[in-house]
Amino acid sequence: MSTDLVRVRTGVYHDSVSLMRVSQAVTGLPGVEVAVVAMATELNRGIAAELGFDLPEAGPADLLIAIRSGGPAALEAAAAELDRLLAGLAGRTGGG
Repeated sequence: MSTDLVRVRTGVYHDSVSLMRVSQAVTGLPGVEVAVVAMATELNRGIAAELGFDLPEAGPADLLIAIRSGGPAALEAAAAELDRLLAGLAGRTGGG
């Protein structure tokens, strides 16, 4: 049974190329089926919705995080790695 994590980080910005790399890295983790880490634009929200994620309200200036995994342990590991990767982006860009 799949387990989903959906979060919105209000007012957090990272460029689309960096977020695409983060999405790919998280999707490649053991037990992760798919990850969408992107700015919550209409297009990106549509992609996440098509993948079956139940999305909260968010705007294009917000960071959308949606991860689907094979279970809670994989999801917890993916969330921890996601936080590590995003912290690296914030450190590299001086904020975000």
